[in-house]
Amino acid sequence: WGVYGSSTWGWGLVGRSGVGIGVYGRHDVDAGPLPGVWGDTVSTDDGAAGVIGRVFANTAGDLSVGVKGVNAGTNNKGFGVWGSHLGGGTGVVGTSSAGDGVYAETGGGGMQSAVYGLATGSSGTGVKGEANNGSAAYGVWGKSTSGYAGYFNGNVRVIGTLSKSAGAFKIDHPLEAGNKYLSHSFV
Repeated sequence: WGVYGSSTWGWGLVGRSGVGIGVYGRHDVDAGPLPGVWGDTVSTDDGAAGVIGRVFANTAGDLSVGVKGVNAGTNNKGFGVWGSHLGGGTGVVGTSSAGDGVYAETGGGGMQSAVYGLATGSSGTGVKGEANNGSAAYGVWGKSTSGYAGYFNGNVRVIGTLSKSAGAFKIDHPLEAGNKYLSHSFV
């Protein structure tokens, strides 16, 4: 261990800095999946956390980060930040009172995603969105100025009203499906 803190009541380790990094953990040896910083709690109280990062003030307008995880590996394995819940709850939570709760970005091309959701359980959902406050609330919102704002590879089901300003669809021709298409456009 580079730094170890333990407590049966209260804080196990506290790091604080006025201008730099409060706590920094680094793992340099390629000896398995060992983290630079590890946080663990066995408390069942609401609000208990293994690791907490907080920025109290940012008056200069610079980028502030409460918790930062970096994986500098050269392969496509591993994670910058890993969250796991072994009891059936949520692995990672992001909240904000005025901005994005979770922000993800990738510079990778092809099929790389800023956010990837995979559900391996029976009847699970890969990505879920919900918004119930106001007439302009969107459960899922997509935007693209050069490609598709939404792309689906498989069946799509809409429960409710489908509204659109214009559109088109192309299907196999009902009378000659092997040789012709039926194209329909509308405004």
